[in-house]
Amino acid sequence: MVQNIQILRFAAALWVVLFHMLQPIVVPPEYQPEWPSWLRGTFLLGFAGVDLFFVISGAVIAENTRGFVAGAAAVKRFIAVRLCRIYVGWWPIFFAYLAAFHWWDWPLADKNVLGSFLLLPLTDVVSYVLPILWTLSMEIYFYLVIGLLLWLPRPALRKALAAWALLVLATMAYEASMGRYSVPRYQDLNVFQLYVASPFVLEFIAGFLLCDLVRARPRLALWPWPVAAAVFAGLAAAAHFGAELYQHGLAEFVHAPLRVLLFGGMSAALVVSALLAPPPVRTFPLALARLGDASYALYLGHILLLVLLYFIPRALGWPGHFAWALWAASLALVTLAAWLHYRTIEHPLYRATRRRVENALA
Repeated sequence: MVQNIQILRFAAALWVVLFHMLQPIVVPPEYQPEWPSWLRGTFLLGFAGVDLFFVISGAVIAENTRGFVAGAAAVKRFIAVRLCRIYVGWWPIFFAYLAAFHWWDWPLADKNVLGSFLLLPLTDVVSYVLPILWTLSMEIYFYLVIGLLLWLPRPALRKALAAWALLVLATMAYEASMGRYSVPRYQDLNVFQLYVASPFVLEFIAGFLLCDLVRARPRLALWPWPVAAAVFAGLAAAAHFGAELYQHGLAEFVHAPLRVLLFGGMSAALVVSALLAPPPVRTFPLALARLGDASYALYLGHILLLVLLYFIPRALGWPGHFAWALWAASLALVTLAAWLHYRTIEHPLYRATRRRVENALA
């Protein structure tokens, strides 16, 4: 495991958490601290943690499949293990969300419970028990395609990924020419446009191909990549806050091509920086890398935990001047809970399930 990538994984998950902590449905308005405008703006861009996750996923898959021998055995093993990782990490948290729906009498009638359980691609993210589950559907799609491409030797696999990227770009150009990325029509996009030919596919592919590039040319200069990440981040912030974009700015799917260009570019540059940078040796960076192990649990479980944590002060009638203390304590508790979940539930369950899967395949 590349420790710098693990640090990036934790940063991506934390950025998403900070974004959701600004949402009144998660943190009640009376408990929202007053942030400096630049810091609040940084938090408001936290949805881009998803773009960083996608590029990281591509790089991690490139790293994990480097020693694979092309053929049917590699295909079966890769797909089985990756699906095991996704579902074993999600299902315990899924049942926790179902319990919360029952406890708080939240309506489930408009939710696709089976689609949420199986992480099926849904055109309306609100139909998921947890709206961010569309990202896991994208992950599964990428894993399935990469798994099938493991029939090919590595050079041919890279060419196939490049061809896939060109096909997605061509489809995006066609969809744009048909006006399907315009505000009046983007809500009519179907599963093919939202998943199969989604602009976000390019982020996975970029992570994979750039990881292979770095491993083939380890003497690449490091300094241009953080600079490129900063430039892309600045352009993305300017577009999100300064351009006249639809409703939630770059977070809206209608602006997905621009988002992938800017935040995807930022994420790709950050991942290359992490791959080229020396591994951490000091205690604090290594601790952040350990927290990266819990990033999946943090990403999936933070909304439920935050709603639960902020239910307590509201029920007790605590005044709003506790906002800063509550915010800091909640963030710390959510992070700690994710780490404990990983250590005691997610990782042991994954190891046991993976061992059974690999024994069955053997």
